[in-house]
Amino acid sequence: MSSATITGNAAIKLGGLNIDGGMSLDVGAAHVAIAYTGSSTIQAVEAQIRGGTIHSNGTSPSLALGIAEATETPFAVSWFGLPVDETMLLLRLTLRGDADLSGTVNPDNMPRPMRSAKMRLA
Repeated sequence: MSSATITGNAAIKLGGLNIDGGMSLDVGAAHVAIAYTGSSTIQAVEAQIRGGTIHSNGTSPSLALGIAEATETPFAVSWFGLPVDETMLLLRLTLRGDADLSGTVNPDNMPRPMRSAKMRLA
């Protein structure tokens, strides 16, 4: 399998993502914004991550590739210096459990109903 690699931890904006069969993309530690038109492509990109087509050589027991709609993160306007909007997916190497790609794992990473229940129990 041939692989393209993004080096460094730069922020990169892609105008779309189409990885042909037999190819893979190593995003390393980069912060990637992927634009799409029409319906979200998050399920297709998640499938490519699970299948190993999109990966990072930095994954470990505590680090994994995280992906989210820009609107579901604190980065709905700017992603590490790149302007983003509601038609973008954000992808980065981050702590496992970091659902909002902020680089930390905290109560904000829990699904909303769980956050509410946890806050009531506290």
